[in-house]
Amino acid sequence: MNAMRIFHERSPNQNHFWLKNDLFHVTEPEMTIKPCKLSKWIGKAMIIVAVFIFAILFMWHKFYSHKIVSQKNFTLNGDGKRKTQDERYADYFVLRKNKINPFSVNFTLMNENLCDGRTYLIIIIPSKVQNSRQRHAIRSTWTMASSTLVRHVFLVGYSLNTSWNDNIRKESRVFKDILQGDFMDSYYNLTLNILMGLEWSHLFCYNATFILKADDDTFVNTPYLLHVLQTNVSFDYRGVIIGKLNRDGKVRRNGLWKVGTDSYPFPHYPNYMFGNTYLVSRNIANRLVKASEYMPYLPIEDAYITGILAKSIRTKHQHMNGFTFWYDTPPKACDFVNSKRITATKLSPRMMEFIWGKINSRTVSGWQCNSATECSYILSFYIPIYTVKCTC
Repeated sequence: MNAMRIFHERSPNQNHFWLKNDLFHVTEPEMTIKPCKLSKWIGKAMIIVAVFIFAILFMWHKFYSHKIVSQKNFTLNGDGKRKTQDERYADYFVLRKNKINPFSVNFTLMNENLCDGRTYLIIIIPSKVQNSRQRHAIRSTWTMASSTLVRHVFLVGYSLNTSWNDNIRKESRVFKDILQGDFMDSYYNLTLNILMGLEWSHLFCYNATFILKADDDTFVNTPYLLHVLQTNVSFDYRGVIIGKLNRDGKVRRNGLWKVGTDSYPFPHYPNYMFGNTYLVSRNIANRLVKASEYMPYLPIEDAYITGILAKSIRTKHQHMNGFTFWYDTPPKACDFVNSKRITATKLSPRMMEFIWGKINSRTVSGWQCNSATECSYILSFYIPIYTVKCTC
């Protein structure tokens, strides 16, 4: 028994087995279980990776499919060949077959008798509900130089501030120059606001020839504008949009003016008019509104209405010197009398009143005009005397 015990304790194989276990600190049962655990972890990892890849492919497919539908960006032409960039660009401006952006604005405040048979020019002025100070400055300055040929209307939405809504209703009762729509007053809805003004002008200013869009921080030389329109502008059934032309305007993908690629996939807009002030012939006002129902909506009002929609209905642009733009320099009173400015922008109410006071002052140190006739013509609208010298 002892010999057998000694042999068993000192067996080389037995000693080798325990030595191996001591070196790796692993028991025999553990060595048989470890491969099973590893395979389980590998299986779980493969499932997670597969789910992740599937999620990415699903999101990509959903985005790409929406992009194709919203852009009318068909990848193949009639011959089954892939479309070129120019072909995709041309396709974008073709009106969609079905309405994708219905125009359903209701007028909650308006004066349907604002225009009459003599109205030649209607000025639509988008304004925030709370901007009563700006509206008062406009009423007491440059709109006073307008003849019976010109009418103006302020375009507003509604506010979550009930006191502002109450004030705009009171203002409408007093001045009868407010047009309010049943949409939230916001920058995103600025395009909708202008479309409302175009539609209202089409419906209630049927004798007007032109519609001028002007922001509520602009100053408009209405006498000179009328003079230019009646002597230098003509158009046909296709209509015309007049202003300061912006060529190859870059599309912003971030910030206040951002536009997503799902709405407009190209890096530049078609040519459009700077939005501070521009003219639209009234005969295309309703066509622009109708076209907007078959095109993706963009909150960049000037690029959308005077660029994208204008291109879709094939109207023409006419660049005109004297119209303002975003980076324009501040105006002087002389600019409006010597025919250098038709419009100016970035004017506070105080600045409007200051310039208006200068124009109407008997102590103005002269005016510089292109001719004595032109000087007399313009001054007859602004001041009741003709003894002012035409030298700035």
